[in-house]
Amino acid sequence: MPAPEETLRSRVINFWIPLIFGVVVLIVSLVLDITGICGKEYWMSRSGSIITIIGAMIALHDARESYKVDGRDLYVNTKLPYKWVSLVLVIIGTVLWGYGDLPFK
Repeated sequence: MPAPEETLRSRVINFWIPLIFGVVVLIVSLVLDITGICGKEYWMSRSGSIITIIGAMIALHDARESYKVDGRDLYVNTKLPYKWVSLVLVIIGTVLWGYGDLPFK
């Protein structure tokens, strides 16, 4: 019996929408800091916290989708790319969160 597949709805809601939102937040914060429209608020540094949270959310989704129990059968899916994307997002978010204001000071 094959392992149950992840639905497209689950993939879009739990992976693609947060990922796109994180990229948009990063781009908007970078533009706001470069142009100085909002003053010296250091939005790039603040966007790091949002990106870190999105990375953690994607990691939780990976944990949910990696292991499926169907009756007495346990299915382990090791081909999901979510863990690597979430790791990169958490690292980028943490670096931005800590040091994102330095280029604009």
